[in-house]
Amino acid sequence: MSRYVIRRLLQIPFAVLGITLIIFVLIRFRGDPTALYLPPDAPPELREQMRHNLGLDLPLPVQYIRFVSNMVQGDFGMSMWHRQPALDVVLSYIPATVQLMGLALVLGAVLGIVLGLLSATNKGSPLDMVLVSISVFGQSMPSFWLGIMLILLFAVNLRWLPASGRGGWEHYVLPTFTLLMFLVPPTLLLVRSSVLELLREDFVLVARSKGLADRAILYGHVLKNALRPTITSLGMQMGRAMGGAVITETVFAWPGLGRLSVQAVGNRDMALVQASVVILAVWVILCNLIADVANASLDPRIQTD
Repeated sequence: MSRYVIRRLLQIPFAVLGITLIIFVLIRFRGDPTALYLPPDAPPELREQMRHNLGLDLPLPVQYIRFVSNMVQGDFGMSMWHRQPALDVVLSYIPATVQLMGLALVLGAVLGIVLGLLSATNKGSPLDMVLVSISVFGQSMPSFWLGIMLILLFAVNLRWLPASGRGGWEHYVLPTFTLLMFLVPPTLLLVRSSVLELLREDFVLVARSKGLADRAILYGHVLKNALRPTITSLGMQMGRAMGGAVITETVFAWPGLGRLSVQAVGNRDMALVQASVVILAVWVILCNLIADVANASLDPRIQTD
């Protein structure tokens, strides 16, 4: 198991390096950031001085090598908008995102597994049809539209919940529900299909012939096998949910890393964009690593692949 984990850890630097190259190239196509911080009638000398201070007058390969070497030391440069080191700004916004994402991920995993089991064990019933219909509807519904509709209904019309910001428990309800509609449906459908497929396997028939109760078979044998693809899916969803958090945080003005990234792109704050995207990328990579390790612990055959 330790060799498998070490092998997966050694792959992370190469993935991060590839991501940094993509970020570096895309930001350079975004345009000249000096146009945002200087007035249109700024003299060419002042514009060139700012480009020199930002290192934009160097050849692109030199800029990239400098960016990577500084990144390894935790230096992404100064945020032109916040007038602080970019990494410090990103780290100050992470707790809000972790709180919202952590709550949504835990609830999403629990609800997805429980509702998936209920749907599978009641196949063809009205409960099954309702759960499947809600899941299909939830997967096809854009997060930003759902967030806006929730704000109009519960914040504007009924005035039961706040429309934006971060505070008490009531501020978590609408953004968490929006994320749950993004997280629960794929888990529910995957658990349902996995359980239904496993219930037709030979080992289930053998267990029943030995007199085991259906509940013991379901929770002692079927669920354990159904969790393997589910854990992989949850790991991928943890990464995808960060993309959903960007939209959700923007709609609900949640002061987290997703909203900060959108603002940084709009402000052409290169240092802040680079820092926030790298942190988001590392988050996605670590989520996939956790899912792979959890799967390997459930199925030792994965460690030898």
